[in-house]
Amino acid sequence: MVENAGTDRLRNRLEIDLVEAHAVGPEVVTVGPEAGRSALSLARRGYSVTALDDSQAMLDEVGSLARGAAHIDLRLGDIRCLPVGDETYQSLVSLQSLAHVSDWLEILPEWARVVRPGGRLLFDAACLDSSPITSADLVAEADRLALAVADVVPYGAFLGEGNCKVLAPIEGKNWWRRLLSWLATDGRLLDLALFLEQELLGRMPRVASGRCMVVLERRHDPQRNQAWLDTQDDLNALLAGETTLDALEPLLRMSTAEFKSRLNGQVRESLRNFRLFDGLLQALTVSGSRIDIASFLEADVMARCDDWYRCRELDRDTAAQARDWAAAPGVAESLRLRGVSLGDTLEYFLVEDLLTRYHGLFSGARS
Repeated sequence: MVENAGTDRLRNRLEIDLVEAHAVGPEVVTVGPEAGRSALSLARRGYSVTALDDSQAMLDEVGSLARGAAHIDLRLGDIRCLPVGDETYQSLVSLQSLAHVSDWLEILPEWARVVRPGGRLLFDAACLDSSPITSADLVAEADRLALAVADVVPYGAFLGEGNCKVLAPIEGKNWWRRLLSWLATDGRLLDLALFLEQELLGRMPRVASGRCMVVLERRHDPQRNQAWLDTQDDLNALLAGETTLDALEPLLRMSTAEFKSRLNGQVRESLRNFRLFDGLLQALTVSGSRIDIASFLEADVMARCDDWYRCRELDRDTAAQARDWAAAPGVAESLRLRGVSLGDTLEYFLVEDLLTRYHGLFSGARS
């Protein structure tokens, strides 16, 4: 609730922004292991909030943080059997709860019970169709409980933790983990990650990320549920082909011209920002994505991306040459001293020499 280490700052902004955008009031109940995060935010916005958890220590911490800033009704209880009456609240919000229950089908009816007709249930889940909660299952259960799917918003591509299939090729890299750690302190990097998450990823179909925020309404509308399911299939079909920015315009909350201007402006703001976007391009290239990146970028940014790509390829080839040289027959033996190979210690310096003397890329001067 109060620490922003690693990617927690981004996670908190994404989830709280989604809660604030979709919750309706004035009476709201927040349940589960992170009830305090959403409770504090909603209470400060004027909602009448009940925070319910099975940990008294967690409730005590929420009360301490809320003191003097917002009033929250704190209640101890099981999220599988809520100690409140039927149709008590306009909204129920739960973050990180489904990771602690064995079957979401058991808990959803209980959550729906305490929400008034026309009210909403908001909860995060592992991405639909790559988890126990498939889109078809969600629609079937919503129909059974007289609930309507209001929205399912993907998020979390830049949280690490395997949340995005597209980024899988680089998520294990130390440079990528170090870069994401700067989200805790670098406001410009955070703004770019938020923009990509909220204005692009969050507009994609359910398969775009490893996590999503599910928003259900307490009303019976099977036609709306089937329409949502059909729309998701149409979006997946759209992304299966070569995708340009113009093709995505119906999904965006702004014109393609504004999106392109804002994206390129933020990518230019700092070296870290460019590195984040360049990492995304690397992952898209490795994964074989058919997104037309050139349609998203202005000429100078595209030229810089192309230059970085050529440098990476040259660096990779030069490093391979350095490794091959040290391992060549006759050379490897001459580089062994008392049974220890000295070749590995020379690779870094040999790469520098090749890039400086052969390719002419560096002056050799040290700053």
